[in-house]
Amino acid sequence: MQAKSSALQPFENSKLQEFIYDLPEDKIAVFPKANREESLLLVRRSDGSISRDHFRNLVSYLDEGSHLVFNNSRVIPARLIFTKPTGSKIELFCLAPVNPSGYDHSLSSRSACIWECIAGNLKKFKGDELQMNAVIGQKNLLFRAEKVTQIGNLVHIRFSWQDNQVTFAEILSAVGKTPLPPYIKRDADENDR
Repeated sequence: MQAKSSALQPFENSKLQEFIYDLPEDKIAVFPKANREESLLLVRRSDGSISRDHFRNLVSYLDEGSHLVFNNSRVIPARLIFTKPTGSKIELFCLAPVNPSGYDHSLSSRSACIWECIAGNLKKFKGDELQMNAVIGQKNLLFRAEKVTQIGNLVHIRFSWQDNQVTFAEILSAVGKTPLPPYIKRDADENDR
């Protein structure tokens, strides 16, 4: 039997409803701070009191011997918007690689890969193949998306392209858009990458 983490003990008897609250729109940072150390820091002390400070002061809240874990993950530009010849837009949001499995292998694919995606405007995405032109460096290539299977709004999409010198990651970087949380009501820009 594993011991529970002491960090989780205050939450072990919590209900999901306790974490649902209204957050006024004017309190949502729509754009990140240019100087990230100016970002606000929520501080919960061992006595249960809560205050706020700035991230630049984080070190003053850490005890000697504390462990700091850095999340250096990146959000990939995983939103792909295809336009059908009829003008209908189909959005494919890449969630997870299927074949080859694993992000590294799939992102380094050089001609085809299959991803599990959420499809927007799925009713307009019948059995036809979606296509878009992608410009990568000096290369112009035809990028294709074909529906393999569908379960509800989740679809497995086979992405393919004719140039085996170009990786799926390079295509995403060229034509993909960075996903933003639904409460951020703006289009992604270069700073979001």
